[in-house]
Order: sequence, then C-alpha cells, then structure tokens
Amino acid sequence: MYQFSRHPMYIGYFLIFLGCGLLYRSLLYLMICIIFQFTAHWMVNAEERWCQKQFGDTYLAYQNQVRKYI
Repeated sequence: MYQFSRHPMYIGYFLIFLGCGLLYRSLLYLMICIIFQFTAHWMVNAEERWCQKQFGDTYLAYQNQVRKYI
C-alpha cells in the first residue's frame, strides 16, 4: 500500500466517514469527515516533518516517488 500512498490509514478513515455519511444521509457524518480531513492533514504534515528529521534523504526520496494521499 505504501508504494501508492504515504498515508493509506488516513485515506481509509476518510472513506469510512464519507461512506457512512452517504449511506445514512447524515450531515453529522459528513461534517465529521470534513473535520477529520482537516485534522488528519495537520497530523500528516507533522508526521512528515518528523520522518524527514529521522530518516533524512531516504525519506525525501520516498516523498518524491510516492504521493501523499492518492
């Protein structure tokens, strides 16, 4: 999975919330989906900064090969 997306877990969560919102026609789930996406993006950026410090050029090369989300 990590050869297609650097953060497949967050994509999975987003799709689950989006699917529940559409399935149940719930504005609450759709709002959770939007809030989650903003929060997840902030967390992803923090994780990537940590990975750049921890793994250096190896992680930078990985970032250049694989998209952040999809």
